[in-house]
Amino acid sequence: MAALTTSGNGDDAGEVVFSNGTFTVTGAVGSSTNALSGIGLADNASVTIGSDVYVGDDGLAIESGSTATVNGTVIQSEADVDVDGTLSAANAVLTTGATLDVDGGTVTVASVAATDDVDLAAASTLTATGAVATENGDVKVAGGSTLTAGSITAGDELIVGTESTVTTHDVDVTGDLTVSGGSSLKITASGDNAGDLTVDGNTLIGSETADDDSAVEVANLFTNSENGYIQVLHSSLSTKYLDLNGGTLFLDPAYFYANKLVEDGTVDDETSTLNGDVVVGSGSGFFLGDDFSSESAFESYAKSLIGSTVADETITAVAYLDDTLNVTSGSNFIVDGAVTSDNCYETTKVK
Repeated sequence: MAALTTSGNGDDAGEVVFSNGTFTVTGAVGSSTNALSGIGLADNASVTIGSDVYVGDDGLAIESGSTATVNGTVIQSEADVDVDGTLSAANAVLTTGATLDVDGGTVTVASVAATDDVDLAAASTLTATGAVATENGDVKVAGGSTLTAGSITAGDELIVGTESTVTTHDVDVTGDLTVSGGSSLKITASGDNAGDLTVDGNTLIGSETADDDSAVEVANLFTNSENGYIQVLHSSLSTKYLDLNGGTLFLDPAYFYANKLVEDGTVDDETSTLNGDVVVGSGSGFFLGDDFSSESAFESYAKSLIGSTVADETITAVAYLDDTLNVTSGSNFIVDGAVTSDNCYETTKVK
């Protein structure tokens, strides 16, 4: 068929369901002024759409086993976009007035803009060369899922579930950041994106289960909450620059590496500035400077020291400074192998 159009609009336009077959629409589905109410793919349907897609209050739904290929540059839905199957639209900007819900499916698009959540259920994949952004909601990546994007903006929380992988070049989180055990978050600089991770709320990396370690690697890490914390449990965190902005970095047990600690995002080549609290707890290692070329190098060095004996004393926590560290008034640098997540709130200035 050449195109799917209707004389109605929104709820009056009718929903089109493709089922159990192969279909081709050479033109557009709906238009910016005349959207279909919705599109559904069911029973292993395969649909190729030659141009843009506009749907209304019934949204877009692709059941497991079905595939939609969109060759246009726009996928616009007033309601949820639910993908249990496959949506292949590498050149399309996907916009939804509600939620993008990927439940075990695969989505490939140019970018995503959702009013509410972007929700990847278990074993889902979302790939976007540009931004993945929510206006008001969360970005959730459940267990075993993969999110790859040019940048990520969470209007509320960013939640990376167990055994999930997130790779991007810039992250901005209005609420809290959670990276669950066994997961990976990697943020690298590319083009106009500097590799920043900016969190307005609190950050929790890892879990209290030793076998479920996580790895977070960012170029630049900034926390915007003066009373916020970055808590790293059984995991590793590495960054080029860290600005605590009065917050707290707590390691138990964990490994942290930074080239510089900075204040107000300003880099001083001569010194590092600690403008918050650092607590290096039980079995943890804190490394500052340029001596280590990789995460595995500083983590291996920490593990070689922790548990070893010096002058009949067992090393339970390590701080290695290959840089001048300026500790601002009111900030604390604490290395104490007796401190754990269970007692840190009573024994230190952790907020």
